[in-house]
Amino acid sequence: EIRPNTTVELNGCRYNHMGANIFYQDVPNFIKRYKDLHGKCRRNVEGCEDCRKTDVELVKNIHFTNCRKPWNCAGKSSTAKGNIDPRTANYDHCMKVVRKWHEVRSDLEEKIMNVTGGEA
Repeated sequence: EIRPNTTVELNGCRYNHMGANIFYQDVPNFIKRYKDLHGKCRRNVEGCEDCRKTDVELVKNIHFTNCRKPWNCAGKSSTAKGNIDPRTANYDHCMKVVRKWHEVRSDLEEKIMNVTGGEA
């Protein structure tokens, strides 16, 4: 071991945020034969945060899986391929996350233009 007992679990709703359902409620995170787990947090803790409702301003970094990549068309809320699956993510929350990405991206592009004079 390099540094024993020096780790901490980060809040997955705020770090590496996917906007995902973290409760055993529906596929793919819930298998019906495990009825004793229904509604419980996948992290095996009481009172875990629902990442589908986390305020976007509290999110430190985003992992675009359930909410789809912001440069692709997100489609709609449905289980069809390419769309945002309502069993695993909240469509409205995903749209907030995508809007935030576009705001950050636009800000970055503007700063690059200011520094380079448009010669980047």
